[in-house]
Amino acid sequence: SLVRNAVGASVLFGWSLSIERSVFLRNKVGVLDGGSAVPISKSLFVKNRTAIRVDTEPDSAACVDLHKVVFVKNGVKVDGPASAP
Repeated sequence: SLVRNAVGASVLFGWSLSIERSVFLRNKVGVLDGGSAVPISKSLFVKNRTAIRVDTEPDSAACVDLHKVVFVKNGVKVDGPASAP
């Protein structure tokens, strides 16, 4: 579990991050994607200011790929591009 952090998890352009079966609780930002494609599956986001933020540059392919993700009482669920089945 990632609890009460400024940023729970982050990844920069050119790096990779895959999140599975994780809990993000009361973070300012649960996941910060700084320019990569990030798959997130079977995870829970509770009471984060922003659950997921995707910072993109123009013409960037950055996005989060969500599978079986649950959001509970977050200020913002996803700020930026996301795909979900």
